[in-house]
Amino acid sequence: MNLPTIKLANSAFGAGGAVIEVNSGVVIDGVKVDANLTNNSGSVYGILGNECEKTTVRNCYVTDASFGIWFTGGNTIKITGNMVDACTTYGIAINLTDVTADCYNIVVTGNECKNITDGTTGSLAEGQGIIIYGATGPTSGDYKNITKVIVSDNICYGNGRQGITLAAVNDFVIDGNNCYDNLANTDLASGILISEACYNGTVTGNTCTNNYDAGILLDIVPQFTPKDYFSYGQ
Repeated sequence: MNLPTIKLANSAFGAGGAVIEVNSGVVIDGVKVDANLTNNSGSVYGILGNECEKTTVRNCYVTDASFGIWFTGGNTIKITGNMVDACTTYGIAINLTDVTADCYNIVVTGNECKNITDGTTGSLAEGQGIIIYGATGPTSGDYKNITKVIVSDNICYGNGRQGITLAAVNDFVIDGNNCYDNLANTDLASGILISEACYNGTVTGNTCTNNYDAGILLDIVPQFTPKDYFSYGQ
């Protein structure tokens, strides 16, 4: 990608930080972000948003970060047409830290996430190409779902664990994604993982080949209240 580049300086962060931090109503379009994690300390975010509304990241290239593109909370967030390469923990992540926040109307489409590496050791959550997860915990009061989510037409490969993971998400569509060669972890490395507290979703038209333990893994737990979960295509 021949894009204008922002590269973090060597030793810029002693304990981590973000190269670009976005706010509500912002569009980040057509930028290369080299987070230079190799020459920095702590966790480095390529593009970071907290509690944003109507924010878009598109046509960007993010590399050498702990977390490529990360949003915590917020609504009407679009992440489209980006490439995230050679990061350590997550390529693209949307999450809720606790039940006091909201997160809804999320679109993640047409991205390429590859070589997200750390899933070979440590936390089961690491090494994800795309991960969307609400608040979870040991009791029902710790749970809150992200809602109204579309994950479509993404390509995720060569990652340590899953190509795509959803946990504590409802009213979702996972469609037309291609997840392959997610092989590094020999405990859990699937193309697509639908995990705890997910319901009211559709998984259809995806291609998942040559992943370690499953193409599409449905690991659904009721989480305290029975739900109508989702329909499964192919």
